[in-house]
Amino acid sequence: MDEEKKTVGSSASKAERARERRKENIEEAAKKEAEKEARASEGKHKNKKLIKILTTAGVLCLALLIFLLSFFGVFERTSSAIKYKDGTKVSAAEYEYFYRMYYNYYANMSQQYDSQYGMYFGEGAGKMMTGFDYTKTPADQPFTPPQGSNETVDEKYGKDPTWADYFEMKAIQDAEAAAKFYPKAVDAGYKMSKADQEELDKFLEELNDSAEQNGYSLDAYLRQNYGRGMTKNLLQKIYTQQKVVEKYLTDVQKKFADGITDKEIADEYKNNTKEYIQRNIRFYQFAADTKNVDKLTKEQKDKRNAELKKKADAFLSGATNENFSQMASDQVSKDEKTAYLNDASYTTLSDLDYASAITQLNKEAAEWAFAKSRKPGDKTVITKDEDNGLKTYLVLLYASEGSRDESHPVAVRQILFQVGEDNHTDAEAKALAEKTLKEWQDGKATDASFAALAEKKTEDTGSKDNGGLYEDITPDSQYVSEFLNWCFASGRKAGDTGIIKTEYGYHVMYCQSVSKYPVWQDNIRKALAQKKYDAFYEKTLDADNAKVSKHWTKTVRNRVQKTAETLIGNLNSQSSDSAASFAMSGDDE
Repeated sequence: MDEEKKTVGSSASKAERARERRKENIEEAAKKEAEKEARASEGKHKNKKLIKILTTAGVLCLALLIFLLSFFGVFERTSSAIKYKDGTKVSAAEYEYFYRMYYNYYANMSQQYDSQYGMYFGEGAGKMMTGFDYTKTPADQPFTPPQGSNETVDEKYGKDPTWADYFEMKAIQDAEAAAKFYPKAVDAGYKMSKADQEELDKFLEELNDSAEQNGYSLDAYLRQNYGRGMTKNLLQKIYTQQKVVEKYLTDVQKKFADGITDKEIADEYKNNTKEYIQRNIRFYQFAADTKNVDKLTKEQKDKRNAELKKKADAFLSGATNENFSQMASDQVSKDEKTAYLNDASYTTLSDLDYASAITQLNKEAAEWAFAKSRKPGDKTVITKDEDNGLKTYLVLLYASEGSRDESHPVAVRQILFQVGEDNHTDAEAKALAEKTLKEWQDGKATDASFAALAEKKTEDTGSKDNGGLYEDITPDSQYVSEFLNWCFASGRKAGDTGIIKTEYGYHVMYCQSVSKYPVWQDNIRKALAQKKYDAFYEKTLDADNAKVSKHWTKTVRNRVQKTAETLIGNLNSQSSDSAASFAMSGDDE
């Protein structure tokens, strides 16, 4: 029995051990699988961590690359600010160059005029002469044409364009002209001359010197002054394009002018007579008293206007060419009577042309004065509505036909040797003039050789760069009498030379040309030539097929705006000598 139990008990123990072994094997296998999975999971985690590290590094590298490309202007040089359907392109860097050039020019000129003429004209002399206020940013001031200019801004910029709009318009025009006309100029055989290249080399050398003096590399200095995408090579390209295109277009204009026929001149005069004749107009203006005008009711303003109109009508009914000055003197204060009686210019516009009539009177008055049916003795009252609700009444009387200018325009070159305490004595200047004239006579004695001598020797800074040349001189031109007397001496012809003395010193004179047309015909010829040139220009430019990038025009505008803000801040703080100049644009990024 015990033996049996032992046998049975031993048998049960083997089965249990077998189960235990199977359990252990399963657990061992499970453990190994778990360890395998753990190792795999750990590997995956490490891979993810590595990928994350690599991804972050890649983003940083990409960001750094983008920053460097942006900083060094690669995007500006490779992106197009203007595209044409024919494939012509203007890079953003080129466009920014032209925009900055306009801003720098007007800001500098405005500041210089303020500095030079402020003591005579008071604060704002720079704005008065250039239209631009350098103490304000381009976008923060309305566009005002420079003194004596009829410059306008495209209608697309709205009724109240700013100077930023003007700079954008001009930059687009200049950039397009360089891109579109340069291939034509090259095809026509135009290229940089040796003198042009020397001038460019000198310009780059001066830029390099300025860069060193300011602690910049040349490329950094160029980016500061001409925009982020500017490089030496790009500046050379733009300079070359401008110089070659300038020569080409100058010759195109001359070709159109030389090609105008006598028949074209006669036809134009017949069809648009008022554009080329002059008339003598008598005038007197009745202007309402504006005292306390803001407090006047409409009825009171109407009454004031009616009283003034009655005076104007009474003046008109009795006015003749002979008594006009007397009648005008009856309307003015006691202190002014003598002037009105003795000086006809107070009431006369002599030799008035149509364009001047519009400027000095108004469009309606000009149309009346230059109507084909107008005859001496005709008179009228022109009413001008003022913004304050009052009216101004302009009495006009057509006195007579003005004289046509029958003189022939002259072009001369001159070499000046100045006389004065800081210059030559009278004897020295005279001797230099005589020596220079003989040097020219003993040489090639041509227009070109005189121009070369002028560029080398003249002390007239106004004409030095163009060989001492002054063109379109008429007897009415604003030059000293000795100068005009020589130009219009009887028998004056091309090639004549001489020496004259003026208040400025001694002038070696050379007559380059005398127009075969009198002034009035020459004006017609120029007008017709300008029309043909404008048509050629617009057709070549083909602006309607140009696509201008809004992104780049906005970007450049904002950059220059920031530059202006920085420079104005420096001016206001007067922190350093450099703050008083717009020569350096500054990096606004």
